Parts: sequence; structure tokens; C-alpha cells
Amino acid sequence: MTVPHLRLLRFAAPGGCCHIARSRITGKEFNHIHRHDFNEVFWIESGAGSQVVSGVISTLSAGDLVFVRPEDEHGFRAGPRGLGLLNLALCPTVVADLEERYFPRGQGPWSGPVVERRRRLSPSALRRLAGQAERVAQAYGGAQERRAVDRLLLDLFDSMDADGGTGPAPDWLRQALTTLGSDRQRLLVGGAALVGMSGRSREHVARTVRKTLGTTPSALVNRLRLERAAEDLRMTDRPITTIALDAGFQNLSYFYRRFRQQYGGTPKAYRRLHQEPLGLGLGVRV
Repeated sequence: MTVPHLRLLRFAAPGGCCHIARSRITGKEFNHIHRHDFNEVFWIESGAGSQVVSGVISTLSAGDLVFVRPEDEHGFRAGPRGLGLLNLALCPTVVADLEERYFPRGQGPWSGPVVERRRRLSPSALRRLAGQAERVAQAYGGAQERRAVDRLLLDLFDSMDADGGTGPAPDWLRQALTTLGSDRQRLLVGGAALVGMSGRSREHVARTVRKTLGTTPSALVNRLRLERAAEDLRMTDRPITTIALDAGFQNLSYFYRRFRQQYGGTPKAYRRLHQEPLGLGLGVRV
């Protein structure tokens, strides 16, 4: 069966950059399987159901936020009460512009495998975004359309940050992460230190991190270590090897690979970029 290939020009206003609409999905079978030439983001406002993306099936319920790439082949299946969603289709140039400005290369919300392009929004975020969506609908096809779209997306990104990824992290986890990120010795210990400060079992910490932050404790610790290393690269002239070791990376090739993934370049290039414009004159030693 041929899968429909939707094109934004068919839906967007002439010269516009988006299309926004509310949809109500019904039916017990996956329907409306399609792909398209635009980026898409949608969130579930009511009901429940499932989505299939490139063969990966996941459940959906109110508060779920999903980013869909142009090459994704996807469709929906509704639960008994149907599935209500708000959908925003975006010109890829809009997405590229925002990701270049606000996200490290390759780290935007449309990046990564399917499971990493899902988030969980709080009820307050859903209400706020509904208001932003109304503003986009009002500006649709007009001179203010792009401004309204940017405002909605920036609010959406802020909501994701405030909710910690897929949902609000509990206070005990937030406090433990704050302490871990500011304490070099505990950061060297890594996941065991996070568990110790949380006062919960290792299994409970892992489940909570996965549920609320959409990642694993080890990946979270590595991110904090990279942030520590980046701070040292900006603020000191210490050798890069020493910085990597002090941040907890015993394998230098792994450090370089992860640093490039998170910051879009080598540690040396990162240091040069952040120090030279300030005229610090600090020598770069590898």
C-alpha cells in the first residue's frame, strides 16, 4: 500500500511557515498512516490511544508531547474515548533556525531516536500552550504568524526545561542533582553518590530518573560531568586532559566523543571560542 506523502504547501497559508489544527482521532485500528515534508510537534489534550512511528508503537495520554521528523512514517490509534490532539506542522527552515540558535548541534527536540522525542507536559503547561496555540491560529497567514510560532515554540521549550524532560522531577531528586552538580568529589563518584544523596534505592532512583527526565542515571551523571568540564574550559587554563580526569572521565577518547555530541565541537575548539573573544590570553594545552 502506498503511504501518503503530505506537503506543507497544501495546508499552510500562501507564504506561511506553519499549519495548526485540533484533531479528534477515533477507531481501534491504526489509521491515517502517512509521512510528510515538514517537521511536526503535537501534544495530547484529551483521551488516550497509541502512535506508531517508523514501526515503533507507544501509548499516548493527555500531557504527552511528541516531535515528529519529516522522514517519520506514522499514524494513530484511539482508545475507547477517542484521542484529542493539537498539531503544529512547521517548515523545516523554521526548525533549523530555532535549533541552531537554542540547541547544541544535534541536540534539538527533533533529534535522536523515537523514544527521545517524547516529553511529558504538566497541566499548567498544557493550559498555557493552548493559549499560545490560539494566538498562532489568529495570526495564521498574516504578518505576525512567524512571531506567534516562535513564541509558542520558545514557551514549549521552556516548559520542557521546567518539567525536567518528561515530567516534574520530585524535590528529592532535584536537590540531589543540584548538590551533585556543584560538588566535584561527589561527581567523581557518579551514580552511587546520586543514590546516596537521594536516600532511595538504586532501582527507585533509576525508575524516577527514567520517568521524569527521560534518561538514565549514568547518562545524567555524564551530562553533569560534561557541564563541569565545559565550565573549566571556559574559566581556567588547565590542560584538557586534567579537566577530563577531574570531571570523572578516565577514558579520554570517550570524553572527546561525548563532549563533541553535547557541545558540537572539540574541547579545544570550545575553549578557543569562549576565551579568545574575552582577550584572556590563556594558552591552550592538550
